[in-house]
Amino acid sequence: MKMAYQVVRADHWRSEWPILVRVAQLARNTPFSSFFNHMRSPIATREDYYDLVKQELHDGKTTEIVKAVDMRTGEIVGCAAFNICLDQIASTSMLRRPSLAIGNETEKVLKDKYLATPRAAPHVFWNSLSTLPGLEDEVTPLLIDWGINRAANLGVEMWHYTLQPSAPLYGIKGFQAATERVIGLEAPSKASWPKDGDNEAEKRNGAEFSCWGMWRPAPST
Repeated sequence: MKMAYQVVRADHWRSEWPILVRVAQLARNTPFSSFFNHMRSPIATREDYYDLVKQELHDGKTTEIVKAVDMRTGEIVGCAAFNICLDQIASTSMLRRPSLAIGNETEKVLKDKYLATPRAAPHVFWNSLSTLPGLEDEVTPLLIDWGINRAANLGVEMWHYTLQPSAPLYGIKGFQAATERVIGLEAPSKASWPKDGDNEAEKRNGAEFSCWGMWRPAPST
């Protein structure tokens, strides 16, 4: 029986970018996109955010984008981005630098707690994942499996950040919570906030949240 959905590399992602962005914009917030979506500043539009992501992908030679395609219609119904990090990372450098600066907001790491192992060895980093509404249960595991297989072929471990580490699918796919990261929000001076974003920016200014690094060990040799 032919599979209804197939995950393939988005080799022409630049021309397909509007479609991929549309999928991400329509996607519901799930445990597997919670950290990615949280990084978007509340006073920046989704279009602004994805423009920044596109710039990063243009510059990132190690980023691989995949898409899930409905084999019956040819429609793109999901997408994911994976960063292939084969160089050793100094774990101490992860504790000192700002986590992200998106739009008009900076998120800085306040505290890292290593529950198992730091993200330092060569690995595949599962950056983002989106599916069209209603297809989460069918398409999400397929996109995750692509990243798992990529990491297995390279013989390296896999990492992902989430705000909801207890989602059952993480355990099913072999992930475990390895780090807890407490991040504080620092908004700019109020004079620079857009008028229609004041309330949300003020609410988030000074707030803290935790995210977890989900780790999947390298395959046994």
